[in-house]
Amino acid sequence: MKFTRIKNINALIDIKNTRKKNASGNPVLFRAGLRCLAFVLVFSLMINTLSYGAIEEDRGIVSADIDNTYVGRSSATVMQTNLDFSDVADSYWGKEAISRMGALDITKGYIIGGVRQFRPTAQMSKEEAIAFIMRAIGLEEEAKLAAENLNQVEGENTINLWSKGYLSLAAQIGLITAANLADALVADQTVLDPEFNFIRSAPVSREEVSKWLVQAINNQNPALIEPLYRQQNVFTFDDFDQMDPLLIPYIEAVVDKEIMIGDGTSFNPKDNLLRAEMMQIMKNMDTILYDTMNLAEKSGYVGHVEVDVDGDGNGNLIRHQVYVRNAQGSVDLLVQEREKDLLDNEEVRDAVVYRNNDIQSLINLQEGDTIHYVVDEQNDEVVYVEVVTSPYKYTVKGALEPLYDIEDGMITVVNSYGNNLTYTLADTLYDLNADLIVIDEKYVPFTKAPITNQVSLTVKNQLVIQIDFGGELVTTDEISGIVIEHNRDFNYIRISDWDGNEQIKRYNESTVEVEKEDYYDNEDQVGYLDQLFPYYGFDEDDAHVDDIEAGDIVHLKLDPADTGNILAISAKTNYTVKYGEILTALDRGDDGFTYTIEMDDNSIYSYDADDSVAVIKGSQSLGLGDVASGDIVRILVNQVVIGPGSVNEVIKEINIDPNGNVAGNIYKGILGTINTSQETIALNNSYELIQTGWKNYQSTRTLDISGDQVEYYFEDERITLSYADKYLRSQDMDVYAACENYFGTEKVTKVTFRSGRDSVLPYSNVTLTNGFNQLETQYYDDTIGIDDGTIVVKNGRFVSASNIIAPDYTQVVLNGGDQAAVITVKPEPNNDAISVMRGRIAQINEYEDFTVQSHASLSGMDWIYSPIERTFQIDYKTIIKDTEDVLGIDDFIGYSDASKVDEVYTIIADGVNATHILLGPYVKDGVIGEVTEVDVTDSKISLKDTIVYDQTSKSWNELSRPNSFSQAEIFNESVIIKNNEVIDLDQLQVGDKLRIMTDIDLAEAFKLEDTREFSGYILFVEN
Repeated sequence: MKFTRIKNINALIDIKNTRKKNASGNPVLFRAGLRCLAFVLVFSLMINTLSYGAIEEDRGIVSADIDNTYVGRSSATVMQTNLDFSDVADSYWGKEAISRMGALDITKGYIIGGVRQFRPTAQMSKEEAIAFIMRAIGLEEEAKLAAENLNQVEGENTINLWSKGYLSLAAQIGLITAANLADALVADQTVLDPEFNFIRSAPVSREEVSKWLVQAINNQNPALIEPLYRQQNVFTFDDFDQMDPLLIPYIEAVVDKEIMIGDGTSFNPKDNLLRAEMMQIMKNMDTILYDTMNLAEKSGYVGHVEVDVDGDGNGNLIRHQVYVRNAQGSVDLLVQEREKDLLDNEEVRDAVVYRNNDIQSLINLQEGDTIHYVVDEQNDEVVYVEVVTSPYKYTVKGALEPLYDIEDGMITVVNSYGNNLTYTLADTLYDLNADLIVIDEKYVPFTKAPITNQVSLTVKNQLVIQIDFGGELVTTDEISGIVIEHNRDFNYIRISDWDGNEQIKRYNESTVEVEKEDYYDNEDQVGYLDQLFPYYGFDEDDAHVDDIEAGDIVHLKLDPADTGNILAISAKTNYTVKYGEILTALDRGDDGFTYTIEMDDNSIYSYDADDSVAVIKGSQSLGLGDVASGDIVRILVNQVVIGPGSVNEVIKEINIDPNGNVAGNIYKGILGTINTSQETIALNNSYELIQTGWKNYQSTRTLDISGDQVEYYFEDERITLSYADKYLRSQDMDVYAACENYFGTEKVTKVTFRSGRDSVLPYSNVTLTNGFNQLETQYYDDTIGIDDGTIVVKNGRFVSASNIIAPDYTQVVLNGGDQAAVITVKPEPNNDAISVMRGRIAQINEYEDFTVQSHASLSGMDWIYSPIERTFQIDYKTIIKDTEDVLGIDDFIGYSDASKVDEVYTIIADGVNATHILLGPYVKDGVIGEVTEVDVTDSKISLKDTIVYDQTSKSWNELSRPNSFSQAEIFNESVIIKNNEVIDLDQLQVGDKLRIMTDIDLAEAFKLEDTREFSGYILFVEN
């Protein structure tokens, strides 16, 4: 259909005369034509009044290509009427959220006595909350179909039946249980007990809504939101202890996404929600809601408004067209259509517009309005518009930055305070096909743009609509500093000089001279980073201007005739190496990945990585997508100092530890044979460091040094192995070798030579550390020194000394007075948070919980009996064992021949959650000893210094004075607890001190049968 754009009264008169002639034989059409003309006349007068100024401010919006055209919906006019609730005042805080959710067809309100009400302060019921959530995830039609399949009670109204449909669907996708649904379908809800039954009309709590929201959205699109089991936010609320423990991951998720935020201090998990509060929560879902509903929210300002009438002269279709300059700089068209048929029936396609606390139409939008608008991009429809502010226009002056983001329609200037200001360009100001930008209303090639010169930007609602040239910046003859950015497309380098000023200089790639020195280079070692990160490509011998990158320390020699041009560059890298665990890996498509990494000092950083970043795992080259949550990584980081206290870090290479960066053994000895061809080093008279000191003597121990990452130190000086071979061979020189585990073997990662006397301090807490080269511990009087050669292990990983914090539980090996050669940090022994109980099963609710009719709690060596029932939560993570097998949660049932009711189990519980359920014997005897050997194959533990428990005297006694050796056998139903966690047998270490609960009196068995073997069922590591 062809349209005529009406811009003046003469065009209206022409159309009016045409309609008179065409309609002379048809009075119905003539009357319809007159009404249409009156409608068009009003809008034409309005447009001629307003449009000129808007077009002057945003040049080219009318002539610009239309990026998207969104037409209103035929249901909007009804919504505009239905959303005029009598009980929602214009000043009410929740009116916009209520209006928005009404436009999205999530809420509908009530009509009582012909009066429309929303009841904003009424308590939200469970069935209402579920209905809203089902609509939000696009399942309203499915809910109606589900309702039709239910048995309708005689006299039951349609609203109740639809409610049951929503509830039935909620049970299907797991929001409520089958038992909840059965309760909800009971015709007479008054017979239900509010304490035990699910009453559909009962008020819903905030924590219930958090669970349902997360589950429903996750069911439709798991990428949008999921329960978060690594809690951080919930513990900022003063009432977190009032939250249902099983619902905390869901509360964490909605708080993390800022969907529900509480009152700033409390989350109020048990509080009931008001209907208006539920609407605000739905609005807070923001992009999650729109993504779930296949909608999108956009923003921009109205640049022009006009009316189009169909070109066949009948005037039966009138389009009110709103030109919107969106936040990306392109133009969207929002259209209200009014169409009449031959019988004068009119169909209007419009949108709900929220303007000045009032429900209005698209025809009420004015040029200059700043708006947010929700659109259905699949059907090209506009759903909802919120008018945010009046037009806002201002001017910004600054030095033009290189056009590195021009492909994204972005431009950046640096103002007089040194701040970077980035804006989106109107698409009429640049042409990517011709590489042109509009400055002073003239097209200028990108390469001729006045980079580093003053420009003036006219900005309207954060969108640049005009660029004007200003004056040139002052430059200097010679400068030094840190590279903040190297733009290779436009041959510019931006540095922050030592005075803190930012400057941009250009270069000629074919003539500029470049020399670059490796930051770690010294006389004994070349290419340290090349060994640590084999894909790191810098080589100082063939430095090129392309080798200059952000973070480099540079000195620039400038052309005296043109101080904006670089003649020569002298540079040095500014790299560092960090270790951490990948928490999340976010795929950003063509832009690469964003990794969230928890460093060894517990700090959390986020890094962007593009395709230029090499990913290595062992000897295998991988892609960015192969980096996964839980990976332990060593990253090569380029540090870019942006300003005082501000550092930007860029990943250059990611090295995934193939065995999780698990620290292996640490050895001490005298330097023996070095075999360079087989890449081994031998230590003579060597020992292994265990919890009790240096043990396991060997006359010669051969170690693998084939890894590229091996570091060699003489005390605190970095050296090469050849230097050590030549100068450090002495019987008085101790060699400390730290190894990492690699698929069952060990490889040396760090070797330190020291000439002092060795002594091992017992484990104690750190009381003070400066995070660099000193620490103090609880039971050592002097300050302990740390240097670059100190081997530091924390929680099973090699880290830097900066990761040691008070009150870490540490073992320190001194060498040479108060100098630390080795520092080992591990969790402080503590099992207070874990409960060990026994009880007879009285009832099992499959997949949810079980109850014991009475129970006994283990306290020390005593079982404390209680006749009170106790209920424990279970889920798919609960480990259930009998004497032979590990059972699945499906096997833990209370019916049939396989019923576990009346069985007596040992229960390991973390609060109300049962982590382990074990069919083991009632153990009252005990053994304590130090681990000397762990035999994983035969499931046996060898102990020394054994003492046994006497139940009669409640005392501990030595097993045998001459020889205190004993051996514990471990079974399928045995459990080992260390630092409030259940661990596997192979996680025990030589030197661990165990308290073992057993079912025999080892002292009596030793006297009668001369046996030192016993069965271990509950083992506590108590170092």
